Amino acid sequence: MRLDTTSAITVHPGAVSIQARIDLLKDQLGSVLEQISLLKYRAKDVLVALYADKVGFLEHQLLCKQIEIRTLLHRIEHVMVHVNRGADITDDILAGIEADIDAEMEEWRARVRQQEEELKASAAILGKLTELSRETQERIKSCYRTLCRTLHPDITGEETDLYRRYWQEVQSAYTACNADLLESLLSVVEMKSSNDSSEERTPFDELTSEVSRLEGLIEKQIDQLTAMRTETPYCYDVLLQDDEWIEKKQKSLKTSIAANHEECCRLEAVLKFLLQTNPGRLH
Repeated sequence: MRLDTTSAITVHPGAVSIQARIDLLKDQLGSVLEQISLLKYRAKDVLVALYADKVGFLEHQLLCKQIEIRTLLHRIEHVMVHVNRGADITDDILAGIEADIDAEMEEWRARVRQQEEELKASAAILGKLTELSRETQERIKSCYRTLCRTLHPDITGEETDLYRRYWQEVQSAYTACNADLLESLLSVVEMKSSNDSSEERTPFDELTSEVSRLEGLIEKQIDQLTAMRTETPYCYDVLLQDDEWIEKKQKSLKTSIAANHEECCRLEAVLKFLLQTNPGRLH
């Protein structure tokens, strides 16, 4: 008499639907992880560069005007000290004043130099930025999401040997937008993952626990993604697509620059008056 082995295997009636739910949740989690990685590893420098191109250059002009005002205020303050003493403002005194101001304003000038370097770096990034074809973008997105499903500890539930061996290389390829390398890594990982896979059935209670685990992780990662999009420079991802916001920001900065320019002119007139007036009359 032959033994019917198939009758010895029983599958919980809800297991198939729960497994389908798990697959769907893994896809959703992979999508959120891909969006976080897009912001963190590929979009960050580009967003900073785009912001500099549309808004940052005006912020730089405003900072320069603010420093000009501070410098003029310092000159007036130093000159007034000598004027109120009844001293003549000689070339030597003026040279000493300028030396004192240079020391006082060095920190501000360092900020200007740093901002100038950042603007140059941003211009270089935009200059090298090439438009990826839609096909290439889809290849990258599809490969990365599948690799997330296969490797990422949040999805697999643990740090596997495959994760430790390949995840950093996956991140590097993703950052570099290297679709060919991602596809190659996916082939290797899928082959090794298939060799390591087990045919053992997962108990029903473990399947339901996995659903809860994945739902909790999705909620956590969505919260992280939402928080990231409110932080600099990730918030630029939305703002720089808003022409009204850009126009309003530029208008506000230009207004501030104009107001600071007028203040510079006023202070220059005050300084000129002090230097041309007889100190004894102001004492």
